[in-house]
Amino acid sequence: MLPIFYAPLMESVDPHSFYLMLYVRSVASPVSIIGAVKGALAAVNPRLPFFEVVTMRELVDDSLWQERLLALLSMSVAFVSIFMAVTGLYGLLSYEAIQRTREFGIRAAVGAQRIDLAALLLKDVAKIVAGGMALAVTTCFFFAHVIGSELYGVRPMDPTSFAAALLIVALICLAASWRPMLRAMNVEVAAVLRDE
Repeated sequence: MLPIFYAPLMESVDPHSFYLMLYVRSVASPVSIIGAVKGALAAVNPRLPFFEVVTMRELVDDSLWQERLLALLSMSVAFVSIFMAVTGLYGLLSYEAIQRTREFGIRAAVGAQRIDLAALLLKDVAKIVAGGMALAVTTCFFFAHVIGSELYGVRPMDPTSFAAALLIVALICLAASWRPMLRAMNVEVAAVLRDE
């Protein structure tokens, strides 16, 4: 913080090199009290110039632009990563569902329920997601001290944040595997047996 000293405005060496900042607290909207503040300043000294009005919210917003830009970039990278992960998982499961169509058809022919066929594919999803989550949590443990200085209002190893993140990842993976599971559940037994 820069050093500050106070000097009487009228006793300055060069009065034009100094400016007066007036802080006004109000429960009303800042825009609604500008006229009253100008009138009060004019009553004290009509020659006092009135340059601009800046709210504390604007000052705070201006001081946080770097942090907000970093947060926006981080969110963008996160969304791109999520999109790539979902696309990859969807492609992998779709390919697996197509490759296992014969197996699903035979299982359905011998009495397997639709939910059992979906559970076969869901088991593969669970293995992939569990491995990814284990790797992610381990990585977070190693880098917790690095990101700790960048966090505000939350600890690096906050259990609630971890649980929420893992739940969101699980839901996203479940959404990515929904169509391949439907394909496995709706396999046409007659077409599979005819191909045999």
